[in-house]
Amino acid sequence: MLALFLTEAAVGSLLILLLVPPAQAGRKFFQLTVGQSCLLIVLALALTITGNGPGTPRLALFGASAGLLMISAGLFHLGRLSAGFGLMVAGLLPALVAVVRDALLLIPAGDTTTLSRLLYPADALTSGLLPGSVLIAMILGHYYLNVPG
Repeated sequence: MLALFLTEAAVGSLLILLLVPPAQAGRKFFQLTVGQSCLLIVLALALTITGNGPGTPRLALFGASAGLLMISAGLFHLGRLSAGFGLMVAGLLPALVAVVRDALLLIPAGDTTTLSRLLYPADALTSGLLPGSVLIAMILGHYYLNVPG
């Protein structure tokens, strides 16, 4: 369950970052926050790798996401805001698919209602938006203390 929380928080953080203009927040802010989301995904994968093996779709989706986010953080470090933001969005997409897929797998076997197929993914996404928005708000709220000038 901790792995699910970490991946949902990472996706929630990335969704909130879509609302923050890179030119105004700065390259270091985006480098830190995208790197944080990447780290959350890598930690979640480390917690779940034990019995799944490398061929599972979950590992492939979150692995692709982590790789793209790592490159995105590097581009932000280099000051390439547009390219970094584009790769951040590209890294968000497989993680978003994986979180929705994880939510669909949580539906009990006997429940075949369409409502469950809508509510479980919606719950996963809103559950990720709460810690994700808190993480981004805390970093953004205190970011100015660490940047002279």
